[in-house]
Amino acid sequence: MAEFAERIKPRAQYVDEAIELALANRWAEAVQVNRGIMDRFGPDEDTLNRLGKAYTELGQLNDATEAYKGTLKMNPVNPIAVKNLSKLQAMRGGQPVPTSKAKVDVDAFIEETGKTSLTALHVHGEADPCSKVAGGDPVKLIVAGDTMNVETARGIHLGHLDHALGRRLIKFLEGGNRYSGAVATCEGGAVKIIVRETYQDPKFFGRPSFTIKRGRDEFRPYAKESLLTRNADAEETEEDGEEPAEELDGMHTVESAEDEVEVPEADEDTRKEDIY
Repeated sequence: MAEFAERIKPRAQYVDEAIELALANRWAEAVQVNRGIMDRFGPDEDTLNRLGKAYTELGQLNDATEAYKGTLKMNPVNPIAVKNLSKLQAMRGGQPVPTSKAKVDVDAFIEETGKTSLTALHVHGEADPCSKVAGGDPVKLIVAGDTMNVETARGIHLGHLDHALGRRLIKFLEGGNRYSGAVATCEGGAVKIIVRETYQDPKFFGRPSFTIKRGRDEFRPYAKESLLTRNADAEETEEDGEEPAEELDGMHTVESAEDEVEVPEADEDTRKEDIY
């Protein structure tokens, strides 16, 4: 009976298990679960990327390279595989590239209308940040006056959010909301990050952190293939051929975020915490 239950366990349950193991830095077990997913359901980009990450953390660079190459066989422009293969080549060539040991909030890559956005940063300085970060690296949002700065968990300064969006989020933060973020892509000195609302203060019930373009002609599907298959609206948009879906772990584009955010009076138990 136990064997039968194991056989019919849905794929999503194995994926959740693999993600939890990665978040707990249990990389050897993560390898086993991800390989099990491929054995049962066949390879896919997400599983191969998770496998590559686990092998990298275990120091098994050859196996990690093969995993990411497997991803590129399925999708030659997968940004996570491309970036990490480049880092692996540098590491194997005797040029270690610093890797983040922070636990990446995988939920930041899950589409949720009004709670997530993919946005380009205004990059500071002339140095190319892409040699120091890769897709999936966690970022911190740091308030500096009316500007929302962004830096990696290792303290590498990347730039700041668009001022309209930054001011909007600052007001939500001051009211008790909390946010997390991660690098989506970094190419040619251009950095895009994903920001996700991780906690909404009760006073903001019904108030989305990110204003969404509603018209189909204004929608750009940044979600990955695996997300698009779960979202019929996103699939229809892609079929219209207005703008090709980029293979990003990303979200909807956001409007200019000029809407004024009115912050209700804080309750006594309102909490303000740092965001990561």
